Amino acid sequence: MSLSKEQVKAYLIRDKGFLKELYESPNELTRKRSLKNADDMKLNTLIKYLHFIANGEIKIKAENFKIIRESNKLKLITKTVEQKAKVLRLLKSARANKLQFLIKLNPILPPLLFALFNEQ
Repeated sequence: MSLSKEQVKAYLIRDKGFLKELYESPNELTRKRSLKNADDMKLNTLIKYLHFIANGEIKIKAENFKIIRESNKLKLITKTVEQKAKVLRLLKSARANKLQFLIKLNPILPPLLFALFNEQ
Protein backbone atom coordinates (compact mmCIF):
# COMPACT_ATOMS: atom_id res chain seq x y z
CA MET A 1 0.00 0.00 0.00
CA SER A 2 1.62 3.17 -1.17
CA LEU A 3 1.02 6.60 0.30
CA SER A 4 3.40 8.46 -2.00
CA LYS A 5 2.03 11.68 -3.47
CA GLU A 6 2.64 10.59 -7.06
CA GLN A 7 0.91 7.24 -6.55
CA VAL A 8 -2.09 8.84 -4.82
CA LYS A 9 -2.30 11.45 -7.59
CA ALA A 10 -2.50 8.63 -10.16
CA TYR A 11 -5.24 6.96 -8.09
CA LEU A 12 -7.17 10.25 -7.87
CA ILE A 13 -7.05 10.59 -11.65
CA ARG A 14 -8.09 6.95 -12.10
CA ASP A 15 -11.07 7.32 -9.73
CA LYS A 16 -12.03 10.87 -10.73
CA GLY A 17 -15.51 9.85 -11.87
CA PHE A 18 -16.34 8.20 -8.54
CA LEU A 19 -14.98 11.15 -6.54
CA LYS A 20 -16.84 13.66 -8.72
CA GLU A 21 -20.04 11.67 -8.23
CA LEU A 22 -19.58 11.95 -4.44
CA TYR A 23 -18.77 15.65 -4.70
CA GLU A 24 -21.75 16.52 -6.91
CA SER A 25 -24.35 14.23 -5.33
CA PRO A 26 -27.41 16.22 -4.30
CA ASN A 27 -27.99 14.33 -1.06
CA GLU A 28 -26.53 11.92 1.47
CA LEU A 29 -28.58 8.98 0.26
CA THR A 30 -27.08 9.01 -3.23
CA ARG A 31 -23.56 9.43 -1.77
CA LYS A 32 -24.16 6.50 0.58
CA ARG A 33 -25.34 4.37 -2.34
CA SER A 34 -22.23 5.37 -4.33
CA LEU A 35 -19.98 4.43 -1.42
CA LYS A 36 -21.66 1.06 -0.97
CA ASN A 37 -21.46 0.27 -4.69
CA ALA A 38 -17.80 1.34 -5.04
CA ASP A 39 -15.07 -1.26 -5.21
CA ASP A 40 -12.29 -1.43 -2.62
CA MET A 41 -9.80 0.42 -4.85
CA LYS A 42 -12.06 3.47 -4.98
CA LEU A 43 -12.66 3.39 -1.23
CA ASN A 44 -8.89 3.14 -0.68
CA THR A 45 -8.31 6.14 -2.95
CA LEU A 46 -10.78 8.22 -0.94
CA ILE A 47 -9.16 7.16 2.35
CA LYS A 48 -5.70 8.06 1.03
CA TYR A 49 -7.01 11.44 -0.12
CA LEU A 50 -8.46 12.04 3.36
CA HIS A 51 -5.05 11.20 4.84
CA PHE A 52 -3.46 14.02 2.82
CA ILE A 53 -6.27 16.39 3.87
CA ALA A 54 -5.75 15.48 7.56
CA ASN A 55 -2.01 16.10 7.29
CA GLY A 56 -2.50 19.47 5.62
CA GLU A 57 -0.66 18.37 2.48
CA ILE A 58 -3.83 19.12 0.53
CA LYS A 59 -5.16 22.52 1.55
CA ILE A 60 -8.85 23.19 2.00
CA LYS A 61 -10.60 26.54 2.06
CA ALA A 62 -11.43 28.12 5.40
CA GLU A 63 -15.18 27.98 4.84
CA ASN A 64 -14.98 24.23 4.06
CA PHE A 65 -12.84 23.66 7.15
CA LYS A 66 -15.45 25.51 9.19
CA ILE A 67 -18.19 23.19 7.86
CA ILE A 68 -16.08 20.16 8.76
CA ARG A 69 -15.27 21.47 12.22
CA GLU A 70 -18.91 22.38 12.95
CA SER A 71 -20.04 18.91 11.91
CA ASN A 72 -17.96 17.44 14.76
CA LYS A 73 -16.24 15.11 12.29
CA LEU A 74 -12.78 16.70 12.54
CA LYS A 75 -11.79 14.54 15.50
CA LEU A 76 -12.91 11.41 13.65
CA ILE A 77 -10.82 12.37 10.62
CA THR A 78 -7.68 13.16 12.60
CA LYS A 79 -8.05 10.11 14.85
CA THR A 80 -8.58 7.72 11.93
CA VAL A 81 -6.48 8.95 9.00
CA GLU A 82 -3.91 11.49 10.19
CA GLN A 83 -1.23 8.99 11.18
CA LYS A 84 0.27 6.90 8.40
CA ALA A 85 0.20 3.68 10.48
CA LYS A 86 -3.52 4.07 11.19
CA VAL A 87 -4.29 4.74 7.53
CA LEU A 88 -2.39 1.65 6.45
CA ARG A 89 -4.23 -0.40 9.08
CA LEU A 90 -7.57 0.92 7.81
CA LEU A 91 -6.60 0.21 4.19
CA LYS A 92 -5.76 -3.41 5.09
CA SER A 93 -8.93 -3.85 7.16
CA ALA A 94 -12.20 -5.34 5.99
CA ARG A 95 -14.40 -3.49 3.52
CA ALA A 96 -17.05 -3.09 6.24
CA ASN A 97 -14.62 -1.04 8.36
CA LYS A 98 -13.78 1.25 5.45
CA LEU A 99 -17.45 1.76 4.62
CA GLN A 100 -18.35 2.39 8.26
CA PHE A 101 -15.73 5.17 8.46
CA LEU A 102 -16.63 6.75 5.11
CA ILE A 103 -20.39 6.64 5.74
CA LYS A 104 -19.80 8.57 8.99
CA LEU A 105 -18.16 11.25 6.82
CA ASN A 106 -20.95 11.18 4.23
CA PRO A 107 -22.53 14.54 5.28
CA ILE A 108 -19.24 16.41 4.79
CA LEU A 109 -17.85 14.69 1.68
CA PRO A 110 -18.59 17.64 -0.66
CA PRO A 111 -16.57 20.13 1.46
CA LEU A 112 -13.77 17.56 1.78
CA LEU A 113 -13.69 16.95 -1.98
CA PHE A 114 -14.01 20.64 -2.91
CA ALA A 115 -10.23 21.02 -3.29
CA LEU A 116 -10.11 18.32 -5.95
CA PHE A 117 -12.58 19.94 -8.33
CA ASN A 118 -12.02 23.67 -7.79
CA GLU A 119 -9.10 26.01 -8.20
CA GLN A 120 -7.62 27.14 -4.91
